[in-house]
Amino acid sequence: NDAGFAYNTFPAMADDGSWVLPHDEMINDELTPIYRNVFEHTPLVQFDHRVLGCTTAFSAVALSSVGLLHPAARAVITPQVRKGLIMVGGVATAQVSLGIATLVNYVPLGLAACHQMGSLVLLGSGVYLAHSMRYASPRIAATLLRKMPQVNNVHLGTSAKLVHS
Repeated sequence: NDAGFAYNTFPAMADDGSWVLPHDEMINDELTPIYRNVFEHTPLVQFDHRVLGCTTAFSAVALSSVGLLHPAARAVITPQVRKGLIMVGGVATAQVSLGIATLVNYVPLGLAACHQMGSLVLLGSGVYLAHSMRYASPRIAATLLRKMPQVNNVHLGTSAKLVHS
């Protein structure tokens, strides 16, 4: 697919400045079954990649910001979790920046390779963050539950168990 060579403006996809193309350009009715458009029709592939990339970057930066700046979270995170949050937020920002730079410069090989490598670094950063949170101190949950009264009112049901290690 040549999605990287088409629609080389950001955030707008259309020449008139709109972010989304008209339906007749976005969906090719000749492709059957219709879901093949998501994987094979250049405008929709490009749009899907933009939406997924921006959503992932926004989510990663929001997670990092809340984890690093919220007083309740900041008081209880371990140094490893802090490092993971910084990595995820920074790498996600770099990855979306590389993606935009690759797109607007008509996919030069060096930038495209860096964008591909960035996806692996972002995946690795997410795995590191998840791993570091697994071994975080149990005091994190206890502290957060004390500082968030609305969570204390949630009924967990009979299947919920609290395991102490």
